[in-house]
Amino acid sequence: MTENRGPVVVRVNSECGHAGGTHTDYDEIDRKRWDTMTPAERVKECDQIAADLASQHFGYGWSIPDETDMKMTEENIDAAEQASHGAANE
Repeated sequence: MTENRGPVVVRVNSECGHAGGTHTDYDEIDRKRWDTMTPAERVKECDQIAADLASQHFGYGWSIPDETDMKMTEENIDAAEQASHGAANE
């Protein structure tokens, strides 16, 4: 008699660092497929499931800033540093 085992359940958490910013999801991997995977393949599969969850909740991007962007960034950094130094001296 063959044992009927269900799928492997993977719990995945993604966090963004603020209150309420943790998302938990559950995914399943077919048991026969799991049983044929090497430990490295299992880790890779679980990493992919986690990456898929994160991509559903968090966006990202990049750009090449122009001179105006750079100036605004430098001004914001300077203002933040001045504010933090002022708060430290109070």
